[in-house]
Amino acid sequence: MAWITTLSLLIAAIIHALPAVGVLGANWLHKLYGIEFTEPNTLLLMQHRALLFGVVALVFLYAIVQPDYRVFALVLGLITTVGFVVLALPFEAHNGLIVRVAKIDVVVIVFLVAGLLNELFFLEH
Repeated sequence: MAWITTLSLLIAAIIHALPAVGVLGANWLHKLYGIEFTEPNTLLLMQHRALLFGVVALVFLYAIVQPDYRVFALVLGLITTVGFVVLALPFEAHNGLIVRVAKIDVVVIVFLVAGLLNELFFLEH
């Protein structure tokens, strides 16, 4: 049932790669989050965040082809997604695009948990 882990990592990679376009600038970040990033320091921090999402997506893809890294990648993904969802609570304090990101992260969490459980309990190593 290695396909469960592969599917989980692939979905997480795609979802984490999408915000990586934010490295391209304020217009892309505005499309993603519905926020104007006109202050240069905030823009820099958000672009760096986008870059880190791309790196995490690459870790997921690497773990697909390197099974020894799957548990690490799945735990990393859970830390980032659960962390964002917790930080985004309460959802009503944020705009619709931020809430959408948090809801997507909840779906990603389900896949990551499935992949991690599969790795830990159902696959022979």
